[in-house]
Amino acid sequence: MNQQWRYRVIGVTLLGLSAAGCANEKGQRAVTPFPNSVSAPVATVDAFEAAIVRGDEAAAKALLAPDVLIYESGGQETSRDQYAAHHMKGDMAFLAGSKREVLSRASGGDEQHAWVTTRSRITGRHKEKDVEILSTESMMLKNTSEGWRIAHIHWSSRPAAKDH
Repeated sequence: MNQQWRYRVIGVTLLGLSAAGCANEKGQRAVTPFPNSVSAPVATVDAFEAAIVRGDEAAAKALLAPDVLIYESGGQETSRDQYAAHHMKGDMAFLAGSKREVLSRASGGDEQHAWVTTRSRITGRHKEKDVEILSTESMMLKNTSEGWRIAHIHWSSRPAAKDH
């Protein structure tokens, strides 16, 4: 099974299990330990985003798994080094001059794998134009010997409607 397919399977499985709940060997529904609360995975996502905003490439890379899979605007990057070499600096430049308002956030998982989803409104200037976008973000994390690391990111955005 190739790396990309493995992450897709893990992502669908984690999101499905978290949404439906998991049954243990006795058929009892398991409790998701991170629902809508501050947790180590959520703190990891926040630390990654803070590093991107302040332009700290080393800190941002340290929070990504070496084989992170990133989907953005229909494209993909298959490692933290590929992301750092391609889109990281652009993301840093854009977010450094922007304001981000979190509209909603959810999280879940277990001691080894977690997910964090965030909807936000981002306003600012990009290439001499005012921008206002709605962003959806899904991050999957794994617990490693170094702590929680981001294993998969999916970013999607669209222009914000002026009447909302």
